[in-house]
Amino acid sequence: MLVSVCNPTNWKDVRSPNLGLAYLASSIRKHLPGIKFLFRIVNKNIFYEANKFRPHLIGLSTFSPTFQYAIHYINKLAVRKIPIILGGPHISVLPCCLPKNATAAVLGEGENTFTELVKTALDGPIKPNNLSSIQGIAFWDRDTLIETEPRPRIQNLDILSPPARDLIPVHPHTSMITSRGCPYRCTFCLTSPFWDTIRYHSAEYVGNEIEMLVRKFKVKFISFYDDLFIGKQERLVEIIHILEKRGLLGKISFSCNARVDLVNDKLISLLVRLGVKYVTMGLESGDDETLKYLKGGDITVSQNQHAIRILQKNGIKINAYFIIGSPLETQEKLDRTYNFIRKANIDLISVNCLSPFPGTPVWEYAKENGLVSEESFDWSLMENNVTGSSQNLNKFICLSRYLDKEQLFKQFKRFRRLETRRNFSRIWKHPLRGYILRMSFKIAQTYLRNRLRNSQQEVKIS
Repeated sequence: MLVSVCNPTNWKDVRSPNLGLAYLASSIRKHLPGIKFLFRIVNKNIFYEANKFRPHLIGLSTFSPTFQYAIHYINKLAVRKIPIILGGPHISVLPCCLPKNATAAVLGEGENTFTELVKTALDGPIKPNNLSSIQGIAFWDRDTLIETEPRPRIQNLDILSPPARDLIPVHPHTSMITSRGCPYRCTFCLTSPFWDTIRYHSAEYVGNEIEMLVRKFKVKFISFYDDLFIGKQERLVEIIHILEKRGLLGKISFSCNARVDLVNDKLISLLVRLGVKYVTMGLESGDDETLKYLKGGDITVSQNQHAIRILQKNGIKINAYFIIGSPLETQEKLDRTYNFIRKANIDLISVNCLSPFPGTPVWEYAKENGLVSEESFDWSLMENNVTGSSQNLNKFICLSRYLDKEQLFKQFKRFRRLETRRNFSRIWKHPLRGYILRMSFKIAQTYLRNRLRNSQQEVKIS
């Protein structure tokens, strides 16, 4: 049996395959050991995959900004009668978006559910009457959308096999996921509605995976993609001890995500000892009222500044994310954030417009104000809020009460120019400068290609 999975996106030539897809492969290998099958993770055109390899089942993992591509793929592949399973944060929160020509949607964590669906496909054609007993899915039975009983979260993450690295590119700089979820509730973040609670792999599990990456794949740098790698400091201490015992401490470097109110001298000393070279933080804003809206009142500008000083003092590079376009953000508040970025000693920055991800309080605000809907919605609007690749203001979601679309988009471009200047001036001293430069070049190529494509479409429409 041939199973192909893909992240449908127009940025497929930039990003490496999602680790989540590699977890699906390892789950199937573990639970269906007697079955001979091929599992392909596709980082290119899924139509080419369908034509050349004719998979028995296709899985598409997507989130809201790329959901438009999933719909396009499903519609184009429908004539081939290949079962198509849709998964990821978007469909998990909004199962009502499931296209009728898709076979089923996986709601929530995918390992056990997707494995059951593959097993069902092995037994014969997938039909509504053999789907109703599978937990954690949605499917259409004629004109009725059926949602089965929710599947419980995997509480002990250590029962999962490590991701199937043999199916994805493994470079000297690679990534790991050592936990799922986040205990905090930022108004814009889709982590909470998707993962619900935070769960951790044990320090032993993490140490084993790091050792495998170093010994087998000669990895030199690992980025922890956890939402909050530092959330459990006692585990961090255990990981350091395990790597030290195995002679790995000092032979590999790391990066991780952090939260500013958890940054203190004790934590940073542990990160330095582990070998963390840079930390990514969601600073989000240089205005206290805007921070209160985005972070739920837990974070202040002074805490942002304090975290920057501690990291700088200990020689750890800082990557920071900022969000503009909150409902109550005025021009004056935007200027505070702009000046904060300009003056702060941050190495790399990324600025995006506030996007209403389904399942978040921001989504509810946008829905109440008629800016989004759960059905018949143009999901390409979500992509443009992230990339800014279209100049058509009708392809842009403005949540601000004080700035109109034109004003906010102008500010978006202003912040992006600041981002470009800052990153170009600092990138030469970054520990991953070679990798970042290559990725930046590819992103620029894709951005320009998207701009050209969107401009051509807008000319045709006009």
